[in-house]
Amino acid sequence: MGYSHYFQQASIPSQALFNNFTSHALEIIEMAWDIELDVSISPDFLDINGVGAESHENFIINREDLSWNFCKTNFKPYDAVVTAVLILARYTFPDFHLSSDGAWKEWENGQDLFSRVMFLEPAEATVFGMATV
Repeated sequence: MGYSHYFQQASIPSQALFNNFTSHALEIIEMAWDIELDVSISPDFLDINGVGAESHENFIINREDLSWNFCKTNFKPYDAVVTAVLILARYTFPDFHLSSDGAWKEWENGQDLFSRVMFLEPAEATVFGMATV
C-alpha cells in the first residue's frame, strides 16, 4: 500500500491566482532547505519529488487538470513540502478538495512549513474541507 494524499481542483484557477500559488510554493520549497528536492515549475504546473532514495512519486499540480489526483510520498522527507503545498493550495484555491491517508498530526512538518511562510496557523477543519476558507 503506502501513504498517499488525494486532491482535486473543481475549476481552473486564473493564471494570476496560479502564479500567486507557485510563488508561495517556491517560498515553502526554499524554507525546506534541509530536504533534497527535485522541483519543476512552469506557468501551468508544479512538480515536486525527493531525490534518489528519498524520492517516491511525483507530486504534480497542473493548473488545467480537473481530475482527482494523488501522490504517494510513503512518509519520505519530501512529504513535509507536499503537505505544506497542499495546505497552501487549499487556502489559495476556492474549490480545492483534499484528503489523505494520514492524520492531521502526521502533517505537523507541513503545517510548520506553511505557517513559517504564510504566517497563518492552518486549521484541520479548513484544510480537509469541513469548514470554508
